[in-house]
Amino acid sequence: MTEPRFFYYYNIVRDINAEAAQWLDNIPREKWTLAWDNRRCWGYMTTNLTESINSVLKKTRNLPICSMVMATYTRCNKFFVQRGREVDAMINAGHVYLKIASKTIQDA
Repeated sequence: MTEPRFFYYYNIVRDINAEAAQWLDNIPREKWTLAWDNRRCWGYMTTNLTESINSVLKKTRNLPICSMVMATYTRCNKFFVQRGREVDAMINAGHVYLKIASKTIQDA
């Protein structure tokens, strides 16, 4: 979800129930929205392992098992490569900890 799309729906909520929007304002957005998850959820909101696996296999359900395994491997590899590049960039920028860890340390 993009930030503009988030605000579109958020404003609908605010128009329908300002009190609900006020309540949501008290929770950090990165804790409950995909727009601010920094791609940690890869665009997926899941509540358990089964849903996570189903989201990975969704497009491969009708393929032969070898094709399903290869597609799953390729997709997971893509995520690992992307995350690895993000971590390399953070290390090259001189970061010792992830942003969230640094913030937690500073807030303590």
